[in-house]
Amino acid sequence: MIKKLHLLLLKSFIGPFIAAFSISIFILLLQFVFKYAEMLVGKGLSYAVIFNFFAYATVQIIPMALPLATLLASLMTFGNLGENYELTAAKSAGISLLRIILPLFIFVSLIAGSAFAFSTLVVPKTNLALLKLRHEISNKRPELSIVPGRFNSEIANYSIKIGAKNNETAMMYNFILHDHSKENGNLNVSYADSATMKITDDNSFMVVTMYDGYSYVEGAEAKQDTIVDTEKQDDHPLRRNKFEKQTAIMELEGYESMKQTDFDNNPYIWNIEQLLFLRDSLYLKYEWRLAIYPERFKKAYFNSIENKDTSLTESNFYTAISTLPKAQKAELLDYAVNTTKDTRIFTERNKGGLLLYRWWAARMGISLNKKISLSFIIIIMFFIGAPLGAIVRKGSFGTPMVISVFFFIFYYVIMLSGEKMIRASILYIEPGIWIPVGIMTLIALFITYKAANDAAILNTEPYRKVFNKLFGKKAKQKA
Repeated sequence: MIKKLHLLLLKSFIGPFIAAFSISIFILLLQFVFKYAEMLVGKGLSYAVIFNFFAYATVQIIPMALPLATLLASLMTFGNLGENYELTAAKSAGISLLRIILPLFIFVSLIAGSAFAFSTLVVPKTNLALLKLRHEISNKRPELSIVPGRFNSEIANYSIKIGAKNNETAMMYNFILHDHSKENGNLNVSYADSATMKITDDNSFMVVTMYDGYSYVEGAEAKQDTIVDTEKQDDHPLRRNKFEKQTAIMELEGYESMKQTDFDNNPYIWNIEQLLFLRDSLYLKYEWRLAIYPERFKKAYFNSIENKDTSLTESNFYTAISTLPKAQKAELLDYAVNTTKDTRIFTERNKGGLLLYRWWAARMGISLNKKISLSFIIIIMFFIGAPLGAIVRKGSFGTPMVISVFFFIFYYVIMLSGEKMIRASILYIEPGIWIPVGIMTLIALFITYKAANDAAILNTEPYRKVFNKLFGKKAKQKA
């Protein structure tokens, strides 16, 4: 009998699990669609590129969909068994709830183990492929990354601003190009009615073709013999050229290095072994910079001990200052103000470097612990859904869906709160990730204990009695 019951449970669970998993994927994929819709829709990309993009995205969200699918499937399975009194019959035969759910626990454990292997071996490679695909889309259509009305400085030594763009024709309008390659300020500017951008096949240069515009060059480079329309402004010649078509070729070294940094610093493309190495390396760099900072500060802003005037103390400092001439006092004050500013800049710059190392190390640690905690949260969601379904006794889609979404959102919110506190250095990585898991574990233990003892935790009568007992006495005492 027990084998038939276990087989019935497995058959009853697999159907709702597949349905719940598909629904979870669809819901989570909608969020991904809303995030990248502007990047993909109406850009002239082929259907193959769009299909690959969403295929990679689907693989990416599978680990996130599994806990929700497990929770919903277990609720529906045991709710349906409870609604048809099949659980009651099994318990009447002397079979405990924990014995009933044992085969499903083994099955869910296999799912959890597979999810861990999947998130460790498959998801990082898929994330890398997705990142490369996004990079290729940006290379094929570089204008996609330029937002109308904002300056874009992704290409080193150049700033670009446009008024509008046509996503179908890749034409940009009211095009403005600032050339800072000479490092002499904002002296070379081009305005065009329209322009197009294209990256060469070897990804080394950006070719910008501008139509119907003017180029302005100010300063020593604007020689008089090449001037079309010359003005004098504080002895700085201005060259203004009108063109129907003009081509600018820009090196992409800075652009490419920035993209390579995006690859290297992305924690979602590494497996557990790589994440461990990167996290420890970043923390070592953080500790090293923290240790050498005082020495650097001392060398930069303090003289050696041999050059110090040891006779000058705090007690006679003001006396010594008061005896100085007015000009020396002003000079000393300026020196103190400038040194204070330099010290602040030096400190802020080093602080930024320290925080950056710690922030990247935190990201690596968060990704590492989330991969490990994934298997646990799938099992925990099962031990919330199975006993709660036995208590609720609702096998339809509505009630289990509402309960599943509530618990999933609750876990997701406390998980995100933990990650924010990690990045803000309020919590260490392990407590920030595992405290939400611990909270869900306590909830699962409580619900499993109540269900195993046939406690009606959704019955409001016991809670009402406790409420009346506590607050009813207080009301009588006041009276």
